Amino acid sequence: MFAACWYGVVFIVSMSGLLLQQLLFISFNITGDEWRRLSKRKTCWQVFLTNQHNKGLLKNWAEFLMAKCQDEHFGKVQKA
Repeated sequence: MFAACWYGVVFIVSMSGLLLQQLLFISFNITGDEWRRLSKRKTCWQVFLTNQHNKGLLKNWAEFLMAKCQDEHFGKVQKA
């Protein structure tokens, strides 16, 4: 029983860390790929603060929540 509880705690902490990472990525409008490429050359805060796509916390979240599906082949916006 103790081992099962311990595994549960480890799982919850791990998933909470990943959720926090995704919330930071949305807040600073950065993708996981950009993070992996840039974090090798820059510090954590340099990656977040020098991102050219960052439009501010509220605009980034509004853009994320109101996003529409985009067709990459034709550059047209499709109705969801």
